[in-house]
Amino acid sequence: MAINDARATLWSKMILRALNTLLVFAGPEVISRDYEGEIQQAGDSVKISSIADVKIQKYPKDTDLTGPEALVDASQTLVIDQQDAFNFEVDNIDRVQANVNLMEEAARRAAYALRKEADSFIAKKHGEAELSTSEVKRSTAEAVYNAIVEAGVKLDETDTPEDAGRFIVLPPAAIGNLQRDIRFVGYGTQSNLQRLEKGMGADSAGFGYSNGLVGEANGFKVFQSNQVVKESSKWKCIAGHRTAWTYADQIVKTVAYEPPLRFAEAVKGLHVYGAKVVRPANLCLVKIEDA
Repeated sequence: MAINDARATLWSKMILRALNTLLVFAGPEVISRDYEGEIQQAGDSVKISSIADVKIQKYPKDTDLTGPEALVDASQTLVIDQQDAFNFEVDNIDRVQANVNLMEEAARRAAYALRKEADSFIAKKHGEAELSTSEVKRSTAEAVYNAIVEAGVKLDETDTPEDAGRFIVLPPAAIGNLQRDIRFVGYGTQSNLQRLEKGMGADSAGFGYSNGLVGEANGFKVFQSNQVVKESSKWKCIAGHRTAWTYADQIVKTVAYEPPLRFAEAVKGLHVYGAKVVRPANLCLVKIEDA
C-alpha cells in the first residue's frame, strides 16, 4: 500500500513528539528552547539579541548627569550545526503477520536514538561552564548532597536567578547515593515524596513530571540521565539555570516511501539541532568520582 504525503506529515509529527517527551539535557526545564521555531534547515543561525550591562553613576545633589551612555550590542549567534538522520523499512509481510504496529515501534526507537544523540551533544558542553565545585573524591550520599549545596553557593555568587529554573543533572549512581541522604528524602518537598513513591513518570495528581526528574534539593530540580559525560572515573555533571544556555531543533524533512525493489514501507527523516552557552557564569561543573 502506497504511503501518501499526508502520512509522511503524520510521521514527522509523531517522531518529533516522541523525541520531546524523552529529553533530559535538551528538555525545557534544563535548557532554554526559546528559538527553535525559527529553524528551517541545517546551517541556519539564530541571532540572540542582548545588550551589555548599563553603567550606574553617582548623582550628587544639584549636579548634572553625564551624557547618555551608548548601549553596546552583546548579541550572540546560535548555529544549527548538528544533523542526525534515520531511515528504516518494514516488509509488508512482516507488517501483516505482526501482532504489533511495527512502524510505530520503529518510530519510537528512532525517537529514542535521536534523544541520545541530542542529549549527549548538550552534555558535552560541561567544559563551557565558568564555575566549578570542589571535586567529589568519594561518591557518598553526604558528598553528593554537599556538592549540590556548593554549586548553589557558586551560582549565588554570580547572581544566578534563584527561581524554579535551577537544575542539576546527575548519573544514576549519584542519584542512588543522593536518595540515601535524609536531607533529600526526609526533608524534601511534597513533590519529592510523590516522585519517590510513584517513580519519575507523571501521575494523576497533576505534578506533570519531566522525564528524568527525581526530586528537588537545595533549590535545584534534580534530574537523572545516562548521558552525563564520564571521563576516566569522573562524572562531569552540570548544574545551573536553564537560561544559561539554549537549544533549538527541528525535524526538517520526513519522507515516507516504498523501496522500488521491495514490498515494504519505509520512512526516513533528518533531525537538525544546535546548542549554545550564552551565560557561562550561570553554569557550574560538578565533578563526581565514580566509586
